[in-house]
Amino acid sequence: MTVSDSIAPEPRRISVCPGKKTAVVALLGGGLVLLSIVTAGFWRSLNGPPFQMVVEAEDHRATVQFMQTRTGLVSESFPVDIDRHFEGRQVVVLDSPSVTIPGGRIEFADTTLMPGRFTIRLGQTVFDLMPRGIDVDGQHFEWRRGEPSR
Repeated sequence: MTVSDSIAPEPRRISVCPGKKTAVVALLGGGLVLLSIVTAGFWRSLNGPPFQMVVEAEDHRATVQFMQTRTGLVSESFPVDIDRHFEGRQVVVLDSPSVTIPGGRIEFADTTLMPGRFTIRLGQTVFDLMPRGIDVDGQHFEWRRGEPSR
């Protein structure tokens, strides 16, 4: 065996015309742009507007109702005892885990796909808010079509 036998042959180089290189790069670039547009549209269709929460308080009692604005779904109105004294009507847009809840707090939030999922505590009452329904202290309630209570 000679030294020249142990050296692997040099690979064949395929030459591509400069015009073909440009066409391939343009085709790949256009494909990536199209893929980005389709992906963004699909993601936007999965993401909906956030839940809204309406809290109407008087002294240490409150009525809470939730809404899904895009679908026109609302929850029942739930009476709760709250720890903090405040009065009036407040609308809260549940779009992040750091939203301030009047008279309560967010215990869990997943906003990966909106409207997301939230676990909210108001006083001793725990609301588990999901697109499929609401659990209040472990009892399940369905969304219903309608206007929010005033």
